[in-house]
Amino acid sequence: MKNPLQLSLFIGLCLLSCACHEDKNNNEDVPIVPEKPGEVVEMPEIDGKIYNAGDNFVLYGTVYGSGGDIWDYDMNLEEGEHAQISFDGESKGIIKFYTDNFDLSSVEGNPVKGEVARPSFVGFGQTIAFPVEFVPDSAKGQYKFSGEQIISGVKISVSDGVISSDSLEAHIYTYFNDYSRMSDLYHMIDLPDHDDNYHYTSSMFVVDLHSPVYTKEFEENISLSDLIQVLLNVPILKESTYGFNREIDRNISISTLWGRLIPGFGFPYTFRAIYPLSFRIIAVYGDEYLYNNAATCLYSYNTFCASDYKESTYRLSIDPAKVFMLEIVKKKTADGFEKYSLDTPALYSLLSNIFLALTPDNAEGILMDYVDIKENDEYKFKTTFSDRMKGLAVLKSILLTIFSDSSAIENLKNTLIKEGMDAKTLSAVIYVAENLENILNNTSGATFGWSYVSQYYNSNIRKYYYDKLYEQ
Repeated sequence: MKNPLQLSLFIGLCLLSCACHEDKNNNEDVPIVPEKPGEVVEMPEIDGKIYNAGDNFVLYGTVYGSGGDIWDYDMNLEEGEHAQISFDGESKGIIKFYTDNFDLSSVEGNPVKGEVARPSFVGFGQTIAFPVEFVPDSAKGQYKFSGEQIISGVKISVSDGVISSDSLEAHIYTYFNDYSRMSDLYHMIDLPDHDDNYHYTSSMFVVDLHSPVYTKEFEENISLSDLIQVLLNVPILKESTYGFNREIDRNISISTLWGRLIPGFGFPYTFRAIYPLSFRIIAVYGDEYLYNNAATCLYSYNTFCASDYKESTYRLSIDPAKVFMLEIVKKKTADGFEKYSLDTPALYSLLSNIFLALTPDNAEGILMDYVDIKENDEYKFKTTFSDRMKGLAVLKSILLTIFSDSSAIENLKNTLIKEGMDAKTLSAVIYVAENLENILNNTSGATFGWSYVSQYYNSNIRKYYYDKLYEQ
């Protein structure tokens, strides 16, 4: 190795060999640490889990309406509403929404006792079983879920649902059919009018009733249907008895009372994002109150729910808990609004007996017939109970509650005498008023419902109805 180049190469190889040997020895001295196993997250027990108002149950909603309209909203469980989870342990499950009955005794000052059914979740029914598919996420200790269902004619789908041991969140997408055929109109009470013989050409109520107890002699002067209209439309009630305390204690009719409570309605447009199946109550006393008072606004939209629309029918459900919370504005003040206190035993009794007549069908929706027709240059929205016996039960609940007070019959007689009703017709009216229960019990059913006039909304029309409903 006299050649310098060979000598350099030999030395380099020796150094490399020593370095590799030293590195090998060092690696042998370092202990091998086993990889730490991942943390095992326990999956939540969700089968049978129930959520109530105030629990961590949150729904984020998006509504797709006709014409491509989209709205977003939040909706949580309210008092008396529940959601229960059923899970088979593999992938299939059900979210069941259900609602407690409403105890009439919970309304302070209500003389009527009993329980009445409430619709659940926007009028979909008292009990709704919504099928979903669960996918476990073991890394986070939670289940993801999704599902789709058509309920009351409305397509509902759930995605992005997540349920853990202490909370549930989901996004609900609602797709509803074209409601625009009525969305550009609102409907105001059909004010009563009759000819000299008390044949009603228009009325808030739709009545067709026959009973063998009502004799042919009476029928020759006035039909039983028109006579019932007299009972419904003649002012016989002290308005203060029903919470309307004004300067002069005037008499009002049953139809006027109804008109003050529900002067008009419309199918929701803007707010149908929150309650796509609900009627909107039109207020003759100032709609700005509803828009400036969120709680009242939401109650007004979720009080009367309409669903399952067909060509000439729909299902109606009424939430008694919401009805008892409705308020009517008396006037605007510097501090806000002065409201009528409608917490009177007389009004509570009337409403309670109507709800008892509707129970239990009310919770799942009562089938109603309806027709939009043109009468005397006006479009009218007339709706009646498809079940004639149910219609009769509601009519009985109204009339028997009112005329159980003898002063109502006396007020009726005095008012009709002042109006100039002839003696023969008057005797028929008083006979029916005094024998209502017997007459109504001896009939096979009744066509009963209500009528509203379709209008385009403007302030002048609202003032017109305000004057009519409060002018007396």
